[in-house]
Amino acid sequence: MRSAVIPGALAIATLTLPVACGAEQQSGQPADAGESSARFSDVTTYLMEGEKQEEVITGAFDWAKWQGWTKETYGGSTGLLVQVGDDCFSQDAGEDWKHWRASGKPAFCSDTFWPPQELLDELRSNGNLESVGQEEIRGLSTTHYRVVPNEDTDDPEQWLDVWLDEGDVVHRFGRPAGEASPQVREYFDFGVGVDVKPPCRVEPDASTTLTPDKGKQPRCIEEGV
Repeated sequence: MRSAVIPGALAIATLTLPVACGAEQQSGQPADAGESSARFSDVTTYLMEGEKQEEVITGAFDWAKWQGWTKETYGGSTGLLVQVGDDCFSQDAGEDWKHWRASGKPAFCSDTFWPPQELLDELRSNGNLESVGQEEIRGLSTTHYRVVPNEDTDDPEQWLDVWLDEGDVVHRFGRPAGEASPQVREYFDFGVGVDVKPPCRVEPDASTTLTPDKGKQPRCIEEGV
């Protein structure tokens, strides 16, 4: 499970990873499209042997500082993920922290870290947005749009709904039930402070831009090594 990391100061085993939080966007206030950070919540619903199970991912990311975290829960287990620059750190419950380098341009450790406005631009390039009506999200008035693709698509993972405020800022993406499991991702607290640190010690010969921490942190397990 590659996901998730840490609101506030969350102790994982003997490790405490601080995440400092600054001023938050209050519910009911229009978001500023120029804000570089936000919190998010991502919920996917699966039907397993006739019973619904939810995969819940919460987190925050600062696209100016290129760092963030997620915490993922599914089926009673928890996973944590931290990104600092292009360096990724993950931990499943009861296991050691793992380290790897994100690939691609831009490089993200999780697809939940993609900037929502870039995802919106991609939707617009794939089709037209037709208004469904006005809806309130976290006390803020938004317009619900449905994507009408330019051509037939067989991609079950594609977002089909988006909710925008009066400033064209994304507050929610949706993927209704169909070939894929329904999924909803919301963005809020725009401008929140995000300050994460590597949760384990990276070895000097690892492919990383980080300076090895010679303190008491546990050593990272290098993935793919």
